[in-house]
Amino acid sequence: MSKRVLVVDDDDSIRETFQYHLERAGYHVAAAATAEEALGLLPEVEPGVVITDIRMPGMDGLELLGRIQKASRDTDVLVITEHEDMRSASAAMKRGAYDYLVKPLDL
Repeated sequence: MSKRVLVVDDDDSIRETFQYHLERAGYHVAAAATAEEALGLLPEVEPGVVITDIRMPGMDGLELLGRIQKASRDTDVLVITEHEDMRSASAAMKRGAYDYLVKPLDL
């Protein structure tokens, strides 16, 4: 598995927290505030894992998941969801997400 991770979330604190912890664990981390920005970074970063929020302005995490799967079958996608929004997590898993994380996160 690639040691490259792409974190996609419109919440600055969540992106920065993931970046901090993953870099300390030895991963190369790129971050994007939108799904559209993440798609632009995919060819450059070539992540082994994408961690994305489901609810974001513009393109949501479920659509991003589908586009990542078309672009790179070797990239695993973890989705982040609110505790109250488990339907979206279930939908993501049915669409091929590797797993999901529930906010609030305890890294």
